[in-house]
Amino acid sequence: MGEIFRKGIKERRKKLTDLLIKWNVYENEESLKDLSLTELEREYKIFILESHPHDSIGSIQWKNHH
Repeated sequence: MGEIFRKGIKERRKKLTDLLIKWNVYENEESLKDLSLTELEREYKIFILESHPHDSIGSIQWKNHH
């Protein structure tokens, strides 16, 4: 059971790290490696709350059909 739990934490850390880098909140993984999972979750939530609802993150994207 402990191995499954560790794997889940590792996968969640990787997902949050990738998203924060993708959205230019942080420049690289090196700046995030010392943060705990709780701190990464907090950074993610702060970013989502401060993002404008019509930004490219999670918003509806219109496509022009000619």
